[in-house]
Amino acid sequence: MNVKNYRSPKKNKKIKKTEQDNKIIVFNVPELSAETVKNHFLHQTNLKTQEFKVKKVKQRDKKYRHEAYTVNGSKLNITKPDIVRVQKSLGSKIRMEINKK
Repeated sequence: MNVKNYRSPKKNKKIKKTEQDNKIIVFNVPELSAETVKNHFLHQTNLKTQEFKVKKVKQRDKKYRHEAYTVNGSKLNITKPDIVRVQKSLGSKIRMEINKK
């Protein structure tokens, strides 16, 4: 076995429980920061600051998207009319991602 070309097996990264549960994905606003997107969610919905976090994620195609997920691992308490209001205020596309278990 050639030591130079040997690769160790990839270790599975542990995913935090908060990211395994349902999350909201926001597309088409790469120029905004995560804090700005979070402020839009706070103003347009009845969510509290402590209930959720927003992070900016770089995709494989070099574009950015935002992901909103809960801090405590429970489902986000947001309705479809709330999502429509946030979409209009941001000018973006939002969809819910539900992990299949």
